[in-house]
Amino acid sequence: MQNPEQRLYYTFSEAVNAVDMAKLMRDDEALKMNCQVYLLILDICIDEVLGNDIDEDEKQKAIDSYKELEKQQSNENKKYHMYQY
Repeated sequence: MQNPEQRLYYTFSEAVNAVDMAKLMRDDEALKMNCQVYLLILDICIDEVLGNDIDEDEKQKAIDSYKELEKQQSNENKKYHMYQY
């Protein structure tokens, strides 16, 4: 298991990549969603690194937003694969 500093680093890197990809694809909806999701997640990671108590409501909101983003990306991938056949 990663320590909080490593988790923060990798989460930040993932957030930058996700936002960059959304910009390249010119997908404003994904850009907005990625920014919101990763801001919530990074806030939780920073609190964990600093030793602050984690707000469970905020944590659940981040989890729900991430699930919604994953579902949206899955639907987009299905559309893309349909066009390949």
